[in-house]
Amino acid sequence: MKNEIVRRLIPSWILLVQFAVPFVALATPRQPLPPLPEWTLGRWHFDDALRQYPFNAAPAAIPEESLVESWSGYALQRAGARGVPFVVPELSDANRLNFTTDTGAIRFWFKPAWGSPAAGERGPGNYARLLEMVSLGNDRTTPAVQWSLYATPDGSALYVSGQGRARPRDYLRADLQWSADTWHLVLLAYTPTNSALYLDGELVTTGDGLPFPTAPAAPTLALVLGSEVAGTGPAQGDFDELTTFARLPSEWDLAWYYPAHARRAAQGPVSEAELLALQAWREALAKQRAERTAAQLGGGTTMLRLVGSTSSCLTNVPVFMTNIASPNHGWTVTFDVQGGTNGHLYDIFTTTALVGNNVTNAQWAWLEQGPTCSTYQYTNQPGAGSFYILGTPKDSDGDGLTDAVELLVTKSNPGLSNTDGDDLDDYWEWRLGRNPKIPSTMPDTTGLTGFEVFTPLH
Repeated sequence: MKNEIVRRLIPSWILLVQFAVPFVALATPRQPLPPLPEWTLGRWHFDDALRQYPFNAAPAAIPEESLVESWSGYALQRAGARGVPFVVPELSDANRLNFTTDTGAIRFWFKPAWGSPAAGERGPGNYARLLEMVSLGNDRTTPAVQWSLYATPDGSALYVSGQGRARPRDYLRADLQWSADTWHLVLLAYTPTNSALYLDGELVTTGDGLPFPTAPAAPTLALVLGSEVAGTGPAQGDFDELTTFARLPSEWDLAWYYPAHARRAAQGPVSEAELLALQAWREALAKQRAERTAAQLGGGTTMLRLVGSTSSCLTNVPVFMTNIASPNHGWTVTFDVQGGTNGHLYDIFTTTALVGNNVTNAQWAWLEQGPTCSTYQYTNQPGAGSFYILGTPKDSDGDGLTDAVELLVTKSNPGLSNTDGDDLDDYWEWRLGRNPKIPSTMPDTTGLTGFEVFTPLH
């Protein structure tokens, strides 16, 4: 479940949020990453714009202009001279910890609109705050910064500075070689005695433990993402996938997360040209599949269509098919898709024969893609019988092919973006009619993939 906005009895210029956003999609963000098995305290994906809410049931929202399309749904933009701050309270309304103050870690993706001198570019022009831990004080009117992670005005370095025993001091420093409009992974880990900063999955610097207040001296703590608590000193960039941990990351955590998502992050949002080409390819592929099936079985052309929305809608459970009906001896099949998440698109596959004791043994055909809480109808189906299965948007290797397509259709490795290790990843090999399991720069002629592909390049 997404978190609601949390408001406290504090000055009106502070907005404490665990947000949800109901407005219509801005452009074409990539589908957000699926939740992965991590020991997290809190996650802020900034992706509620992809969800649909019942009429008059939408939660309150932060300013619409604060969200931009991203490589994983939507991102939070922190730009300009001042804006509404994004502030995460230490405790949620349910009295659950959103972050720890003494031992833990905070991870997020950041895309600066500026670059470093080492990359031949100019910095943000101000002390760009990426992350701060603040105490609002007993009266909640005198915010005090415990520590701050920020970039220098020229963009040459990142610092973590905070309140020392006698005076403010620097705890961590790392040189930067960032270029504008490039996503970077930032992870800050801390204990009472040590701290560490990781950039793009690599340890870049270590230092002493960060300062943290103890109750009752500072009962109201919060994290501020992308600016100061007053909304000034913005980072001049975009943030995505903010995650907090109650423990230090393990070597395994550090080793797999950045490589698993860096390629997808570099893709950015879906361009209009990519979206149109992908839609044309899917439509042509579905048509070819239908025509081939009809020709083999002596029937007419298969009709694939989304009939409409269902009268009731069930979400936040695993996606499933229900209300399956097959009149006229199986030539027409109708069913509803329920479960899953509003705003996500689910693939529909079919096969005429199952093999062995695992559905992935069979060769499946991709039919189409559509939303949950909808009714689908397929006419002129094979008279001998057909099987149907749903696939989720999960894409473990970030190559553009969902795990379901790779397991059921291409038979490539869903954990590797380039199964055969040649010059093209699995997605582009599929679109170009090549076998993603055979290293080659020539079209596949072995027939091992068992399907036809249309490419708009021809």
